Amino acid sequence: MASTASFVREVALRVLERHSLSLQAEKQRILEEIRLAKRSRRRRERLLQLAREKGFQFCLGRLSSPGMTLERSPYYGVSTHYDQRTTPEHEASLNEMLRAIRREIRQARNASPDPVEANLRGLLDEAELVSKKPPEVRWVVENVELQDVWIGDLEVNLTLDDFRVHVWNHSVDTDDKGGYQHPHVNGEGNICWGDNETAAQAYHHSGDFLALKDLIHNLLRTYNGHSPYITLDDWINGVGTACYECGERYPDDDLVWTEDIEGYLCESCRSYCDRCQKYVCYRHYDRDFAACQNCVEEHAITCGGCGDKFWENDLETLEVAWFDQPSAILVCKDCFPEFQKQEDRNEDLHDTARLLAPAVDGSANGQRTLFDGHLAA
Repeated sequence: MASTASFVREVALRVLERHSLSLQAEKQRILEEIRLAKRSRRRRERLLQLAREKGFQFCLGRLSSPGMTLERSPYYGVSTHYDQRTTPEHEASLNEMLRAIRREIRQARNASPDPVEANLRGLLDEAELVSKKPPEVRWVVENVELQDVWIGDLEVNLTLDDFRVHVWNHSVDTDDKGGYQHPHVNGEGNICWGDNETAAQAYHHSGDFLALKDLIHNLLRTYNGHSPYITLDDWINGVGTACYECGERYPDDDLVWTEDIEGYLCESCRSYCDRCQKYVCYRHYDRDFAACQNCVEEHAITCGGCGDKFWENDLETLEVAWFDQPSAILVCKDCFPEFQKQEDRNEDLHDTARLLAPAVDGSANGQRTLFDGHLAA
């Protein structure tokens, strides 16, 4: 009993400390907003003064309405936009928020931990303590139904130090429901708070955990058809299988199994290779060749002339002689005529060289004969 009492006291003191720190952080945020608002107003006043002094009628016309100011953009030149921070009403509302947060800070300094302790004891009477470090409780919202659609029993996990709430469905297989635990709870167990998030965080920060528990209970038993993660129709009928690439869910008939990623792909995330006649992920598809990258790597060759890649069947073989050694290169149809002309010119040069070779050799021999005879004389 003493251990439980000391634990409750410790958590209550931490709640008060955290609440005080959060109020101080909110105060600093409001002060920063006031500073930015004053800077924006001074800037607008300078622009108005400059426009009046220089007679810039264009700027005066743009700045005549409250809140309108000018910005210079490297792309659009001078443009007009509405800046709420330049309006007196905005600064007045910030000052009112500052006065309110200062009142809350004074109250928090003098707050007793007794109300938070009592709230925690009430919470522990209704929920199970699953962890002391960090302190965490859980409870079950049983037999949830939304508009006559059975959702199941929902386990709620609440961390007392930090604002973390997770909800898990223990009654139904949620795989065919996209992993959603509830029409308003995603696959990670996070609640869509809607307009209630500010109130939920305020309850948690102030240590009013019983009020937070009631809020969660009401949210899980309420269905908002305008903003569900999953509609009640899809909850009943299922939402299909998730595409491996984009994660969106589709009926099984709209998905195709692909071997290159070993997963199902939707129409937007897959491409068909006519060469190997297989579907592949769009990231593994070469649009220049209208084929998958694997086929391009195996069957496309670089042209020996222009250096571009072509299908191996689209290249021509050209016999050439490199340093009097016969060889062959593969060139595209555009490069083939020019290479053929160059090779013909090379052959003509080789033929000319062969014809001149004997004459050159004879002339050289004649010179040697004359020279030798001169030496003999």
